[in-house]
Amino acid sequence: MVKRQVARRLDPKYLLVSGILPAYLKTIRDDTLVWLSPRTGEVDAKPGVYVKLTMQETLSGGDVIAPHLYDWIFDGVDDFVQIPYSESLNYGNKFTVSLTFHVTEEQATRRIFEHGGDYNSISYWGSGIVRWYTINEDGDTVYIDVSGISIGEWYYVTVTYDKDAGSDNAKMYVNGALKSSKTQTGTIDIDGKSINLAKHLDSYFKGFISFNFISNRILDGAEILESYDNHIVNASGLVLFLDPTFYNGTHFVDLSPYGNHGTPYNGVKRVGAEEKWLWLIKNLETEDLHFKWFPIGTYIRIVQGTRIINEFVITGQTTPAGQVEDYAVDAPGETVTIEAYVPVEKMAVQVKLVEKQRRTRRGYTERTAWVVDDIGARMLCVETSWSIS
Repeated sequence: MVKRQVARRLDPKYLLVSGILPAYLKTIRDDTLVWLSPRTGEVDAKPGVYVKLTMQETLSGGDVIAPHLYDWIFDGVDDFVQIPYSESLNYGNKFTVSLTFHVTEEQATRRIFEHGGDYNSISYWGSGIVRWYTINEDGDTVYIDVSGISIGEWYYVTVTYDKDAGSDNAKMYVNGALKSSKTQTGTIDIDGKSINLAKHLDSYFKGFISFNFISNRILDGAEILESYDNHIVNASGLVLFLDPTFYNGTHFVDLSPYGNHGTPYNGVKRVGAEEKWLWLIKNLETEDLHFKWFPIGTYIRIVQGTRIINEFVITGQTTPAGQVEDYAVDAPGETVTIEAYVPVEKMAVQVKLVEKQRRTRRGYTERTAWVVDDIGARMLCVETSWSIS
C-alpha cells in the first residue's frame, strides 16, 4: 500500500511514464487528459485511451473505492472459479449473497453460484427462470423461482436468509426489487464446503458474471437497492467480495478482511466490462481513503462543487496485470465527487524509443520517444532529448 500526500494543483508534476518519458499531466479539457511535453508542448490523449468514472458520496476514513472494469466470461465447457472453504464462510444461519449474471444462450439447469453443491445455489434453470435452492441440516429443501430472465440481458440477484426471522425468512431480489419469499428452517448446511462460480459437478454455466459478494448479515431492501443503483456496500459482515478486476496474476483477490481468494480453472477469462463503475465499500479499512486495484496511471480528482480538494495519479508497484493493489490518501470526511480517468486495457499505454540518427550543426544526436497503445496505432506524446555525440 502506498500513501501519498499531494498538492491540490498538479502544475505539471505527474509523469505519464515515470523514468522513461518525461510527459506530464497538465490539465483536463472537455473530459480529455492533456499531457505536457517540456519541449513539444501540449498533447491530448486520444479518445478511448481513458474511461471516466464518477461517483458523488460522503467519504470517510476507512472507505475503499475500487473500479469494476472486467467481467468473467465462462465458456460452458469446463472453466470455473472456486473459493476454498474457510471458517469465515460458515454463515449458514444468516446471510446475504449477491451477484450479477448474463446468460448468452438458452441452457438448462446451469449453476451460476453454489456453496456446497445444492445446499445454497443460484442457477439459470432454463426457459427464462432463475432459481435459488437451499437444503438445511435436516435435509429439508426450499427453492424460489423468478421468471422473466431474458437471454443477453444483465440481472443483479440477491438472496437473503435468516433462520431466526420466522416465516418468509428466505427472500430473493432481482435488480434491487423483492420478487419472492418463502419459509425455510434451521441452518443451511454449508460447513466445510467450497464455493464454485459457473460449475456444478460436470455441468458448466455459459455466460458472464461480473461480481459476487457475501455478507454474514441480512442486507435490508434499502441496502440492496443502494448496491444495485450506486454500487455501495457496507463492509459490516462482509466475508467475500470478488470482482474479476481484482486479479493478481494467479487469483481473484477477495476484498473482504478474510482473504477468501478465488482460483480460476481451465482458462477462465476476464473481458472488458460492458458497464464500468466505481465501487464504494464503506468502513473496510481503519483509516484514510483507499483506492484499490486501479490501473497504474489512473488520474483521480476529488472535487467539491467547483473546488478541487485533491488530485493525483495512481503510482506504485503493480501486479502482472498493471494494477496497483492499494493507494491511500487523506479522507475528505465530507460529500465530494470522485472523478477517475482510468486507462483501458486494450489501449494500454506502452513506450517505444525510436532513434532518429540526425546530427545537428552543434554535434548533437536527436532521439524521439513515442508513447503508443498496445497495437501501436496512436501517438499520444512525443519527447525529444539531446545527447552529445
